[in-house]
Amino acid sequence: IGSVPRKQSQEVWLRFRKACDHFFNAKQSHFSNIETEHANNLKLKTELIEEVKQFKGADNVEENLEKLKDFQNRWTQIGQVAFKEKDKIYKEFRASISALYEKLNIKKDALDVEGFKQKVKVFSDTGDIKALRREKSAINQKIKNIENDISLWETNMSFFSGKAEGLLADAKKKIEKAKAEIETLISQRKAIDIAERELSKKEKEN
Repeated sequence: IGSVPRKQSQEVWLRFRKACDHFFNAKQSHFSNIETEHANNLKLKTELIEEVKQFKGADNVEENLEKLKDFQNRWTQIGQVAFKEKDKIYKEFRASISALYEKLNIKKDALDVEGFKQKVKVFSDTGDIKALRREKSAINQKIKNIENDISLWETNMSFFSGKAEGLLADAKKKIEKAKAEIETLISQRKAIDIAERELSKKEKEN
């Protein structure tokens, strides 16, 4: 941009400064609002974690599961927190949920499946069918890998001598744990199948 006449340079400079001031003030206000929102969300998430910790539980397992799902639904509905706080606060929430499942004597596989259903719900609500398919593909790969491990352990067991009772017991425990993990993964895959069918139905209706 070339020069302007001297008698107009002051006016142009003042207009330029005013535009710059407006831009930087707007920018500062924008980031200030984001910081306030992040702080409020952190407060809400911290309060929710405390509520989870204080929950005593009902006598009915189904009621407890519903309450746990409610906790997780409310967590997903709270907005984002500052990046530096994100992992820390999420780990605290998962730890409090895990501790509550333990206190209420609800098996971990129920936690894994319910937690995964919440994840699937987020993808489903946003219509992200590609994410659902990626999750399903990852689950299928995990199942395949675990099945290969089980096959290897079962083969190795046939070579154990009578004196290797400890090794044999360890191998059996690994196999039992792996089979339970497969069952959990299959339950997660079913959740994806249901979500995919619902999304396909919505697409046809629209």
